[in-house]
Amino acid sequence: TQNWDEKLNVLILMFQKLMGIVAGDLRADNPDAFAMQDFLLPGQLYAAVLKEGLQTVPLAVRVLYHREFRLTKATRVGDVAKMPQMLKWIKASVAPVAGTLNFLLATGNVKSRTGLDLMQVNGFTVMADKLNAYRYLSHFRAMHRG
Repeated sequence: TQNWDEKLNVLILMFQKLMGIVAGDLRADNPDAFAMQDFLLPGQLYAAVLKEGLQTVPLAVRVLYHREFRLTKATRVGDVAKMPQMLKWIKASVAPVAGTLNFLLATGNVKSRTGLDLMQVNGFTVMADKLNAYRYLSHFRAMHRG
């Protein structure tokens, strides 16, 4: 919100709650309570991993471009842009992104430079056993708590 009065009210409420916990009048919130949990949907996770990977592609292409510009001693920037290696550089820069997504889907573990603000980086897959049809379908209806 952009309303400073609301922000001040929330800050005052948080301070009052802190003083109540310190004084022993209030109990701390239980982190296992449903109100304290947040669901991370699969699409949100895939999108975050893909976004992080694709943010590195322009930087990698730029580094390769400048290196080639220095090595060939090109006089104009357009001279290097016409080089047939340019497409190879772009393909080589995008390949690790696909590898990261494949690794996530195959193992359930996230390889990330930033951590993506996740509390855990492994255990994002659940094996769906096919003991019977209803148990198999229940894997796709339930929320996994890690």
